[in-house]
Amino acid sequence: VRGEDVFVIQSTSFPANDHLMEMLICIDALKRASAKRITAVIPYFG
Repeated sequence: VRGEDVFVIQSTSFPANDHLMEMLICIDALKRASAKRITAVIPYFG
């Protein structure tokens, strides 16, 4: 992923806290891998 634009898609369904932490850990890994740009897509289904 070095130098690439990356999209992370993660829902906020139950358990929302676990899914949020999973997304943040994934984003951290992408930053450490030198991704050029990281876009988080977080759909809310109500």
